[in-house]
Amino acid sequence: MNKGDNMNNFIGIFDSGIGGLSVLESIREFLPYENILYLADEKNCPYGTKCLEEVRKITLDNINYLKSKGAKIIVVACNTATSSIIDIVSKDDNSIIGVIEPTANAALKLTKNKKIGLFATNLTVKTKIYEQFLSGVMVKSEGCSDFVTSVEAGDFDSNELKKSIIKHFEKINGVDTLILGCTHFKFIKNTIQSLYPNLTIVDSGIPTTEIVIATLNKQNIANESTEKGKVVFETSGSLEKSKEQILKLKFNFDEIRTKN
Repeated sequence: MNKGDNMNNFIGIFDSGIGGLSVLESIREFLPYENILYLADEKNCPYGTKCLEEVRKITLDNINYLKSKGAKIIVVACNTATSSIIDIVSKDDNSIIGVIEPTANAALKLTKNKKIGLFATNLTVKTKIYEQFLSGVMVKSEGCSDFVTSVEAGDFDSNELKKSIIKHFEKINGVDTLILGCTHFKFIKNTIQSLYPNLTIVDSGIPTTEIVIATLNKQNIANESTEKGKVVFETSGSLEKSKEQILKLKFNFDEIRTKN
């Protein structure tokens, strides 16, 4: 690829809902000049309660949609979706980036007692996909699909949520590092940390962003503009609901629209 090809094309990011905004936030911080299209697939939310075959079909449909719009690379900002196409995102020199492997690698570097906990959707836990990237340590996994419902409803710190967190954490007690194996969970990271102040918590934001930066540089397709990139939010669901969620999360977009 010649230098300049795809230079101004956008980075495509998608998730089942607003969870992937936690990854977008990090990418935006470190790559402010990149144009970004974020797709919230609210129509099919949540992914974590579906079967793996259905999630794979939805994921590939979203990838093809973003490709058709001109995405130069695509970030699958959803652990469940990533697990459904791990055969694709694990390939070398690929423009489709998942969140699982970089997040697992970050946790491996941080654990001291070699006991890592995983909060993820029920489907991600069932696939045991994280265990493939967490060799040499004990992994305690807990399905927490109910957290997705809480986050989508704008509940980040209620007493009911705290009770649920405590209930789930009791099942993985003894770990010193916790992977938030669902991008939605980043929005309750502070609440979890307040309950367990000595716990090291790892989310997908920065580890995934590092892979995005490396991929752009390796493929020579980073945007060299010095002007701030355009960031667009698309939803396959209710536009009004998305606007309310974005307002509550205090995210800024140049355009908010329905998927076309």
